[in-house]
Amino acid sequence: RVIFATDEFFATADNLLKREAPEYDPNAYCSQGKVMDGWESRRRRQPGHDWCVIRLAYRGTIAGIEVDTAFFTGNYAPGISIQAANIPDYSSDEHDEWMPDVCGQHEWKTLVSSVELNPGYPETRMHHFTAEDHSTPFTHIRINYFPDGGVARIKVYGSVSVDFTRDVFGILKASEPVPVLDLASMALGGRGLACSNKHFGVPRNLLKPGRGLDMGDGWETARHMKRPPIIKTNPETGLVDTDLGDWCILQLGTITAQVEKLEVDTCHFKGNYPESIMVEGGCARNMNAEVHDEKNDEDDVKFEDLNIKWFPLLNRTKLGPDKIISYELDRGDLNQPFADAPYISHIRVNIYPDGGISRVRVH
Repeated sequence: RVIFATDEFFATADNLLKREAPEYDPNAYCSQGKVMDGWESRRRRQPGHDWCVIRLAYRGTIAGIEVDTAFFTGNYAPGISIQAANIPDYSSDEHDEWMPDVCGQHEWKTLVSSVELNPGYPETRMHHFTAEDHSTPFTHIRINYFPDGGVARIKVYGSVSVDFTRDVFGILKASEPVPVLDLASMALGGRGLACSNKHFGVPRNLLKPGRGLDMGDGWETARHMKRPPIIKTNPETGLVDTDLGDWCILQLGTITAQVEKLEVDTCHFKGNYPESIMVEGGCARNMNAEVHDEKNDEDDVKFEDLNIKWFPLLNRTKLGPDKIISYELDRGDLNQPFADAPYISHIRVNIYPDGGISRVRVH
């Protein structure tokens, strides 16, 4: 969230973080002036420049940043730089006006050096930058305008960094039991690595907190164009008789010896949920293999470099629309890892024949 901005006269900095694409109404005005969907400061007449500080959703390393100046054509910020800092002790309950003092007490590293921006026309609005420091974990970023103006959206891409000893188990009291964690959660470092198809939504959405906001907030594949003209059911299994399917690979935040409970949520998927699902587990023998987060599809991703021996964690089973379905080890729903590969670092979610799901929880 935005925790401080030097000036929000025309439009508030919270707009930078909106999930929705920027909008523009040429006839919309308010008492402050033209209504703009972004962060816009007034025309600066005093020394200095405008800036804001954003607390990241999770502490992590930053790979790249996207800056969108959509619809800011005569009022976009002509120059910008982006810095980052690790401020783990700053509480969201503290007063926002303390932020300038907090900034002065921490080292801010440059992610994007001062660079010129382009106006927000369709062909010039998007700007993509590679972070100059992509190995240090950060909690906050600082957006500097030079000297003033507006930007529509900011997106920060990277990987969550979690120290389980310090951040999870270190905060427990001696008498407290060890909590059952969702090891796939992006809050604990879970990642979407690869998939066969992501036409309507990407696998990393499966790892978000809470339930899905809508169908776009999940992983959904395109309909298979080679599906049979008449759907048939296998009389022995009761499942749709098909070899067609889609898959995605999720990396857990940490390695585990067993999965006690698996949850699959089809929230909002009512006419397009998969007929059935099968989940595999395995441990990567090469955790350092370079697998890019969902940038490519099946033909390009070299996930084989992870060298995973898969086992059936959940046998193929029917799904239903718009609900959470739980599978538990104690009930016999889930299988144990192979004896010669007794740990789980990744899961592969297989859906038949296609469709969408909203969330996957691995406890």
